[in-house]
Amino acid sequence: MATIVKAYREAIDAYYNGQPYDPKFGEEVAKVSNRDFTTGFFFKKPDAEDHNYGTSSYNRGFDFIGLVTGYDETNGLLLVEQRNRFSRGDAIEILSPEGPATELVVERLLDKEGNDIAHAPHAQMELKIPASHFPVGSILRKKSKN
Repeated sequence: MATIVKAYREAIDAYYNGQPYDPKFGEEVAKVSNRDFTTGFFFKKPDAEDHNYGTSSYNRGFDFIGLVTGYDETNGLLLVEQRNRFSRGDAIEILSPEGPATELVVERLLDKEGNDIAHAPHAQMELKIPASHFPVGSILRKKSKN
């Protein structure tokens, strides 16, 4: 939900600031799990051609893998609550409340005690990742394998 609201807010602000539509807004919306998009009732009452009867599966371009809970200024560590499995070496994106997503490769992954680990396998596991500062509530996501 936060990704959708952020994309719409930025698109609306750009419009009112006289900027042309930027396709990056649509790209952000498409990264969120969805079952394809239609125009709905915008142009006409939907008929059989306007529904996807071929599949009810979701498009999952990216997986939500964690949430920033804080930052350790002394050691330069991003504090993260894990939501889905990810590993050292994964390419991820961090989406903060303002600005574009930032790409990052997880070079090192630490548990809450500071021990090096290869994977974050447990839901809501507390982790530390060497990275620059991101606001609390920033979203971590990675490209889905599906």
